[in-house]
Amino acid sequence: MLYEVSEVAPRLFLTSGVAVTESAVRERGVTLVVNAAKELPACPLGEGVRVVKVSVEDSPGANLYRHFEVRYEFIFGYTPAQFSARI
Repeated sequence: MLYEVSEVAPRLFLTSGVAVTESAVRERGVTLVVNAAKELPACPLGEGVRVVKVSVEDSPGANLYRHFEVRYEFIFGYTPAQFSARI
């Protein structure tokens, strides 16, 4: 389960930090990775893949809301031509 990558919606994947590898990203056609693990660095994942770092504490009380607007604009700010690949 730790190395599992789940497609939670069309073109939207959720996984643990250890499962994010260049090959896993390439196999799924991912072009944008939002790294929300405070303890993990934003590592490059190959050509054509943007990595955005959001430092969020891994706890039930973490305030995720303050990150939504900025990340939403980043993700959906692409034009349809730029957004043709998967997130």
